[in-house]
Amino acid sequence: MSTIQLPLIFQAFYCEPMALERGHFYSLHNFLLSRMAGGEGDLMQAVPQEKPGKFGHQRASIARPALMASGEVDGRYYFTAQGRKDVAVIPWNGVMAKNAGFLQEACMGMVSHDRLSHATQQAMAAPEITKIVFDIGSPGGQVVGTPELANLIRMAGESKATYAFVDYMMASAAVYAGIQAQEIYMTPSASIGSIGTILGVLDDSVRMEKEGLKLELFTAGKHKAIGRPGQQLTADDRKYLQETVNNANQQFVSAVKTARPGVAKEVLTDAKMYTGEQAVKLGLVDGLVSGWEEFIDLL
Repeated sequence: MSTIQLPLIFQAFYCEPMALERGHFYSLHNFLLSRMAGGEGDLMQAVPQEKPGKFGHQRASIARPALMASGEVDGRYYFTAQGRKDVAVIPWNGVMAKNAGFLQEACMGMVSHDRLSHATQQAMAAPEITKIVFDIGSPGGQVVGTPELANLIRMAGESKATYAFVDYMMASAAVYAGIQAQEIYMTPSASIGSIGTILGVLDDSVRMEKEGLKLELFTAGKHKAIGRPGQQLTADDRKYLQETVNNANQQFVSAVKTARPGVAKEVLTDAKMYTGEQAVKLGLVDGLVSGWEEFIDLL
């Protein structure tokens, strides 16, 4: 488990704001809680893996270079739609994690902001590409890195036609960034939304007290030791953390409103998930398609 870098996952999950669909947040919390209690939780069960049969022979699950039949490496992190060399498709699947490593992406259902950004920049720079499609299946993830990805996608739309396609889920941070595409299409049963921000702090003070453990820290700075093991949050701590969440969420909502000025108010305040027909009525997406093939035919 050392390659998973659990301390970094604990830090990101319990100490930073997340734009993550709540079901996936609770799933990851249960995994991390079992690890803290000394269990052998399996991260492969904690996050959504690639869906069996989701991708046909023209769709990939991760943006990465491909090995050609000739033995040469195609360095593009995007692929082109069948018969459409002008259409770049960027796969966007899994929990979004800034600086996620290859094993975390390939085996643990994560996707790096940096990988998505690199693929987007490549497609923007390619003269033969006139359209960029973000093939999204993500519950969201870390706030860190998401505003920058959103801005890059918005910039891509200044020189290329940009689209997002959803046939599974586009939630939270994936909405934050993906909604910057000029047009969005989804299948009727797919889901989109969860526009909100969440931050979890695990209070293990009772467990440590029962085990006779006490951690003493010597710090400078009012909130330097916030969330330390065995210590309950103070009122000032809670106020500070809520302000952190509110600030991140304000930027999130602003980005959505800028990209979709006509979106319904409840979409920005209730953090709900919506299926296709609802999403169209509420102004989140532009239309419904039966699947990938119909979507590509629209371009």
